[in-house]
Amino acid sequence: MTWGDLIKYGFPIGERPGEIPFTHSTTVSIEDPMTRRRLDQYLAFFTDFDSPVLDIGPPNPMRFEIERTMQQRGTKVEIDNTVETDLNETVQAPHGSYGTILCFEVIEHIMNPLNFMRQLRALMVPGGVVYISTPRLPLMSILSSTYHFTEYKPAQLTQLFRWAGFLVERECVFSVFPWWYIILGFRPAWRVLFQRYVVFRPRNPTVPPLR
Repeated sequence: MTWGDLIKYGFPIGERPGEIPFTHSTTVSIEDPMTRRRLDQYLAFFTDFDSPVLDIGPPNPMRFEIERTMQQRGTKVEIDNTVETDLNETVQAPHGSYGTILCFEVIEHIMNPLNFMRQLRALMVPGGVVYISTPRLPLMSILSSTYHFTEYKPAQLTQLFRWAGFLVERECVFSVFPWWYIILGFRPAWRVLFQRYVVFRPRNPTVPPLR
């Protein structure tokens, strides 16, 4: 890989590409410290968590850990997962009236994000919430993944969610990288300094909002 390719396409992440463009194989372990830090941020961000709950994507350890933690907090919850399909076209779920939807690091892979958000809203009850996270657009494309269709500034996502019919109630920008990670090399240091994630809480309003 040349420096030009690195700047244009970002670092390769060592994952296998999926059949659908901008998707890849995913291995999630709660024991991984970065995954654990992301999970802790999400758990701290949760307020409303009404059943039934839908997690976008296949069953994974993070979903089971969220389920376990919420039950420890006194919120009895069982989380469904979406039916395996091309999320660019349709989002299918076991039921159609969810109070909470979890969508962690999915939207950056979606080639039709407005359609995707409208599909999520169609699966929700009035007043339901989505917890949705994504890597924030980095200062330089060197940190972008070749498996991301696009990465966003928070203001872009806020506008997208509002156009899809949501009320954006809250957002939080965070880092998953500890400061000691900076000593591990160029890419880890770059990530500590510049790479951030952002999590949002859009709500499906009981009354359609004015645009």
